[in-house]
Amino acid sequence: MIHTFGARGENPYINDYFHKFYDELFFPYLKDNNIKTIVHLGDVVDRRKFMNFSVWNSWRTKFFDRINNEKDMTLHILLGNHDIYHKNTSDINAMDELVGSYPCVKIYRNATEVLMDGIPYIFIPWINSSNEENTFKTIQETRATIAFGHLEIQGFEMDRGNICKTGYNRSLFNKFEKVYTTGYSIAWSEELEIDAISIYLDITGKHFGDITHPKFTYAAD
Repeated sequence: MIHTFGARGENPYINDYFHKFYDELFFPYLKDNNIKTIVHLGDVVDRRKFMNFSVWNSWRTKFFDRINNEKDMTLHILLGNHDIYHKNTSDINAMDELVGSYPCVKIYRNATEVLMDGIPYIFIPWINSSNEENTFKTIQETRATIAFGHLEIQGFEMDRGNICKTGYNRSLFNKFEKVYTTGYSIAWSEELEIDAISIYLDITGKHFGDITHPKFTYAAD
């Protein structure tokens, strides 16, 4: 999940499009499969510095309240670059301001090792100058073999034909058996076991009819 709230200039038709996905596919799947843990890899909001309150009301009532009212359900949110107000720090961010009081929501500003069903995973939110040192240290020390992140990785395709030339070398993540990140249109890296989980719906039309750029919501055993 990525760039959901306020996408495409807070277009109400796009907003309804998202809710259709959640109402007809996402939440029924959670219920049918007794899934109680959701991991959002960042960029919950599209605009970093302001929010359309009509859009936020729809997401609060139809998404966050719905999760909060489910028994024993937890939503883990890794901050993405669109979720933070300043580029060099995650201290002021949309998630703390909007959903920080929800008991069901856990927000990650810094790289953190998290136990789920007794298995260690590492959550790596957007890396900036304020958390970079902690991120490198946590990656080095973690017991996790699987990483979830909102990562900027050199050599990945952000949009069709638009290759990321900034960010971090993929060798930073060599210790992990599997890395799941978001923010890219490519589905998989052959050089390293990296799955790039893009937005679950095509809202730009850049990949219309292109089956090599699938959209993802993952369910893991």
